[in-house]
Amino acid sequence: MDTVAFENDIPLQLATAAHAGTSHTPDVRGRQVSASYARNSEQTSSTSANKWKKGGTLHLLDGEFARYREGLAQRMRSYLAARSRCLSPLVTGPSNFPTARNRKRSRAADKKSDELSEFRRRAHKAILRTLRG
Repeated sequence: MDTVAFENDIPLQLATAAHAGTSHTPDVRGRQVSASYARNSEQTSSTSANKWKKGGTLHLLDGEFARYREGLAQRMRSYLAARSRCLSPLVTGPSNFPTARNRKRSRAADKKSDELSEFRRRAHKAILRTLRG
């Protein structure tokens, strides 16, 4: 698969919205998030394929990676949606800034980020376990 195929997993509009309240250039940041997700997915796919050609379990990789990709994209979209509710006083201005509400929203986004990282870690272990044969 090429990297462009993975860019459709994360809508550019969602990636841009995730940085609208925290960046002066949310469109640039959104493209960076989308491109980074696509690069990492492509790299994971090709690295996994190279590892399991030798083990003779390559035929299982497509199914395993499809599940991984679906779960990862869903969690990434969830994280970006939570991140889109966060604000920065440097971007929005300090007047009447809702500090307590923003802190709560930032904690929610951090929790989604932690869930995304944990999913990646656990999914890689599960794929390794399945593909070892």
